[in-house]
Amino acid sequence: MEAEPTVDYFLSLCEAFKQGGEQAVDISRALEEFRETPKAWEIANTVLADCASVDGCAQAALLMRWKILHHFFELPVDWHASLAESLVGLVQTHAQSGNVILKQLILALADLAVYLSSWSTVLEDVYSAFEAPEYSHCLLEFLTALPEEIANKQVKVKSYRRADLDKHFGESAGVVYQKLEEWIQVARDAGDTAMMNKLLKCTAAWLVIGGPASAGFEESILFHQTVEGLKDEELAQVASEVIEEAIYTETHGCEPQVAVLAHLESILPELVNGMKALFQAEDDVRGPRFARVAAQFSNARVHDLLENPPHAPTGILDMMSEIVNDATSETVAATFTFWFTLADEVYNMTNGMPLEAPCGPHILQAFYNLYQQLFRICMLSLEPQQLIEPEDTEYETRGDVKELLLDTCFMFPIDTIVEMLVGCFSDNWLMTENAMFMLFTLRNNSLKRCSASLDPVVATLGALGDDCPAQLRFTGIQLAGELGLWLNEGDHVQHLATVFQFLLQCLQIPTMAARAARSVYTLARNCAAHMGDYFDVMMQVVAAIPTLHLEKEDALDIVGATVHVVTHSEAADIPGRMNEVVKPFLDQAKELCAQQSEPVVPLTMLGEVFKRANFLPEKFLSAESHPGQAAAEEVWQLVLEIMNSFHTNTTVIEACNNCVKWIIRSLEAYSIPLVESIVPVLRDLFDATRESSCIYLTAIVVELLRPLAGIDDAVFDLGHSMSTVVIDLFSAGELTPHNNPDIVEDFFRLQIELFGTVPAHVFNTDVNMLSQVLPFATFCLQVREDKALEMLLAYVATIWAAQNKGVLPKHIELSAAMEQVLVAYLPEYGEELTNALLLIMSECGSHLARDVADTLYAMGQLDAASVYAWAQAAPALQSIPQNRVSPEVMEDFFKALQVSDVESLRHSTKAIIRMIRD
Repeated sequence: MEAEPTVDYFLSLCEAFKQGGEQAVDISRALEEFRETPKAWEIANTVLADCASVDGCAQAALLMRWKILHHFFELPVDWHASLAESLVGLVQTHAQSGNVILKQLILALADLAVYLSSWSTVLEDVYSAFEAPEYSHCLLEFLTALPEEIANKQVKVKSYRRADLDKHFGESAGVVYQKLEEWIQVARDAGDTAMMNKLLKCTAAWLVIGGPASAGFEESILFHQTVEGLKDEELAQVASEVIEEAIYTETHGCEPQVAVLAHLESILPELVNGMKALFQAEDDVRGPRFARVAAQFSNARVHDLLENPPHAPTGILDMMSEIVNDATSETVAATFTFWFTLADEVYNMTNGMPLEAPCGPHILQAFYNLYQQLFRICMLSLEPQQLIEPEDTEYETRGDVKELLLDTCFMFPIDTIVEMLVGCFSDNWLMTENAMFMLFTLRNNSLKRCSASLDPVVATLGALGDDCPAQLRFTGIQLAGELGLWLNEGDHVQHLATVFQFLLQCLQIPTMAARAARSVYTLARNCAAHMGDYFDVMMQVVAAIPTLHLEKEDALDIVGATVHVVTHSEAADIPGRMNEVVKPFLDQAKELCAQQSEPVVPLTMLGEVFKRANFLPEKFLSAESHPGQAAAEEVWQLVLEIMNSFHTNTTVIEACNNCVKWIIRSLEAYSIPLVESIVPVLRDLFDATRESSCIYLTAIVVELLRPLAGIDDAVFDLGHSMSTVVIDLFSAGELTPHNNPDIVEDFFRLQIELFGTVPAHVFNTDVNMLSQVLPFATFCLQVREDKALEMLLAYVATIWAAQNKGVLPKHIELSAAMEQVLVAYLPEYGEELTNALLLIMSECGSHLARDVADTLYAMGQLDAASVYAWAQAAPALQSIPQNRVSPEVMEDFFKALQVSDVESLRHSTKAIIRMIRD
């Protein structure tokens, strides 16, 4: 870019941008750089004033709006009035220009009106400037844009400024409604639908602001034309938006407009009768849009339905039921907000129990009718060989119906719903599949507490043959896994064999195997206590995994299901069964090792065994042994051998470490004898592979041993030496925060475990380690991988904020020696640390705000003046555009930093991050 941008330079960029070609990316970048310059204000204004070229003016209009939106605070205050005057003139100049130019200039003028608190005569000035007929379309565009930009979060003003604008225009907008009424009469007489659409859109925008000026809207020609618009296919959408805003206009969504509701109540029934055909017409927006209006109106009357039963407006329920009867799925879905609201109110009134209030029967009948319609719109239209796909409209409809069913089914006794759905099982496979889908949807709400008979469901599953329609089989597989909730109760377990056999058959069908594996796992989880007799069958399935069409995660489900069966077996059977479960994977691993092939898959499966092996206390035969200990010892021995053989293979070592991790998690204190054998090798493994999981496993060992047996010198030495070698590798440039975020994450996980679990008298004497880690932590703050940065900041805040951080146990306190390390660190690295923290604040998410604020606060406790000065001069804050963060918030931040107010510092830090990201 030129040292001093010029009009000619800008126009040349515009021309090149229009041409496109290979340089398009570079030209786009050059335009972005140009718009950041202060000179862009003047150049944009000049190009627009001179009407240099259509393309140049279009880019200049976009630029002018962008500058006001994002760089308004660059402007000196004494330029504000002249900028407003200039923009008005530019709108007049380009009143007959293309849509892009005029639209962007009007948006820029509206944004300026939002920013300029000194411009109190906006409507008067704009009316005066655009009163001539040739500017009437400009006035309408501005009147539409102004309320929308007041609500636009990209305009960086405080919430109280928006509230002031709402109040001001809510009181002074009478002239706007008057003008809209004049225009709408002209548009109606001329039959100008396009203009009517624009006028209704403007009306909706001003109703959002509400206020006294909107009073009496329901008696105006605006409201009358809006109602008429509901009947017009081209106006239905915007007309429904106007009425929705009118219902809640006075208080912005808190309380409905009583006068509007009363007027609607007098006309809606007649409208419903006149629009019945539209509710059933596909591809006609009028049905769904009117249904949405009726739902919003009915939402506002829900309270009357429940609080005043003798005089409840039951006509609302009749109206809503009439709308959904035989209506299209889109129309039915448009009423969902009402049914959600009604169910929520009923739930609050009945504490989630079936409805028995005086108005209950009428409401239940309405929901019963609704459920019939939901069942109808969920019916699929598939060929027998087809499966529903996520991109299908029917798939989306079922997702919406699922949410509504789950939120409303509490009103009916469970058996009523189940019996209704089971009664739909028939020779019509589409109807049976639909009933299965709904039973599956309601599984957690109904199956466990259901006393109704599900025998027809089990019989249907058992009878599905090879020629079964694909979707029926797929939905049946989903439901079969969840039937464990029902099979686990009473004498229903007699049906377990049928359900389990059905799933085993489906495992052999390539297109169904993955879903069947998931359902086998679900069945085992829900019905594990009754599946002990099927252990041998599960082991046959485990052995058959290589022949089944299963991905890794699906195979893990089969392993997990088998382990669930084991953990719920008789206590005396568990050790032997655990040995049986691990044996095929041990054999496979040994065979691969003999072939010098990577045994990653069997190691993954072995890790999954112990990940899922959660044993109940009553399954322990004695306090001296763990039910899975014998199997764990055998696996552990093999893992050590594999580590020795593949000590330089990163992939294998990661799988080994993962397996060891889950053995430790499963056995807990019982794993201590095993852990002692791995401590000596972890450091060597890391040296050989630089595999992050070695550090992670070290952290787990530290976490395990502290509360159970105490940290011994070997473990502490391991953590110390592992930390030292990591720092050395980063210092030598062999590792970097950007390329190795996983090592950064696990390194600081280890530091937190060491700091939180190592006895204070041991750790506090090792100030040399702290002296190494602190600068390294500052260096690593350049990492931007979220998990790594989160762990790193947790450590930094832990060290600096000490007892203020939740991860720090109460028994740990910083010794005088450690405090001296921090005091000595601050002059040398404090500015660098401050800059790094503030850069994170300007680039990352608000979930990191507390750690950033706590660290800055703790640093300030040692030297508030220096930290404040470093923050004031920090490049990261200097580079934030002034309009991205309001001056008041930035002032709050620096004040909190200066006076060491930790709560205010946390609040303002989070506010700054959110403003930047918005």
